[in-house]
Amino acid sequence: MENKPSTIVELIQKDYLSENEDSLKQKTAEIVQDFISRGLPNTTVCVNKQLQVHFEHNNKLIDHIIETLKQDFASIPLGKFKEKLLAIVDEEYKKLVPVAHSYLVKAGLAQRDMLSGYENTINNKKEKLKQTIETRLAILEKKDKAATISQSDSIVGDTWSILGIPINIKKLRAKLKSHPFLLCCCLLVIFIIVTYPFWHPFVNKTDRDPSVAYDSKESKVSDIIETPTKRISVPNPSLQKSVGTCEVIDIVKLFVEDVQGWGRWDTGAQAETPITWITEGRYDDPPEDMGLTFGSFARNGTVVLTIEDEPIYQQLKQTIVPGTWDIWLVGPNGGVLVVKMESEFGKDLPFDISKVLKTSGFKVALYKGLEVRNTTGNFIIYHIESPGGSKAWLAESWGIGTAGGAQEIWITYEQKYADILWEKEGSLGKQHLLWERESKE
Repeated sequence: MENKPSTIVELIQKDYLSENEDSLKQKTAEIVQDFISRGLPNTTVCVNKQLQVHFEHNNKLIDHIIETLKQDFASIPLGKFKEKLLAIVDEEYKKLVPVAHSYLVKAGLAQRDMLSGYENTINNKKEKLKQTIETRLAILEKKDKAATISQSDSIVGDTWSILGIPINIKKLRAKLKSHPFLLCCCLLVIFIIVTYPFWHPFVNKTDRDPSVAYDSKESKVSDIIETPTKRISVPNPSLQKSVGTCEVIDIVKLFVEDVQGWGRWDTGAQAETPITWITEGRYDDPPEDMGLTFGSFARNGTVVLTIEDEPIYQQLKQTIVPGTWDIWLVGPNGGVLVVKMESEFGKDLPFDISKVLKTSGFKVALYKGLEVRNTTGNFIIYHIESPGGSKAWLAESWGIGTAGGAQEIWITYEQKYADILWEKEGSLGKQHLLWERESKE
């Protein structure tokens, strides 16, 4: 068999796909079944989760190919496989466009703007993976070159390099023989270097507050939260605490008051915050339906929202417990563009956020949509102004199925992002406007 780089990669790809095809189908089917059981199959969240399985599948495919090449074909430079790897990414993501279309058609969401939005999502994921491949191959090639140079330096001639300084071993040996004191100093230095790992842990220890969490680089977690540009990508479960409670009007005020243009990443990060932040600082992988439009950084937490000290919703787990809300902050490096709060509830109608705002002194004006509250679902955007004069756009959406419903509240600080929300998420709101127009005709 011809041993060309492209042929090798194709065989590895074919082998991996054949082994994981059934697993891929099973995972997407389980997601659909889960949403059907909750009465929420026709949602973008269901489609997003199915596509995320495909994205992860493609990432694992590329990882598998590169690791196999490193182990079984180490004699061939990885750079020779670069073009074929990038071609595979193009091939696999091209397949995802009709897949996304079929998911949207099955969910009854096959609108032109939504189809176009998902194509953009797929293309952005594709380019991100291709960039990752190029960066990874470049790093691996540099490591291989460094290892080769190091090995050759250790066996060539009598001249070694110590801390970047060329040393002639024969001349050094002659010097040491004629200077016993110098010989003793060299032996002492060698002894200190060799034994360093054994005695170092027992010196320079400083007292640390056992109640304060530290990350792997010995910095306080509070420092990470207070400095938005310093973040850890993986949530740390050991830092999570029991979910706190907060009046819904207070959470709106928290993210609206004193905001001009963009929100702050450290909003709600004080020690007394009711929000249980899951992420340390921020990470660079926001939800698919938000990240590609509003920025590449995200912060995620949970909270129980209440009205007059009573939870807005309740959830049935081992026992009946207060319903939690997921909170997402999403935006670029400079600040937060969108705040999203979402929760699931029973078969009752969702609570009316506009009434809560009005009774608390907010000015509330309908911006887009039709104020209809029924079991079908809706999407409405309001222009709001707090008692302190801060302005923002607040959207609420919900959908109700046979097993329950889900409600989302969005806050953004610029009109253009409110318009983007309407275009991306407002299909139910547009449907109500269409029904009203048809009824009048």
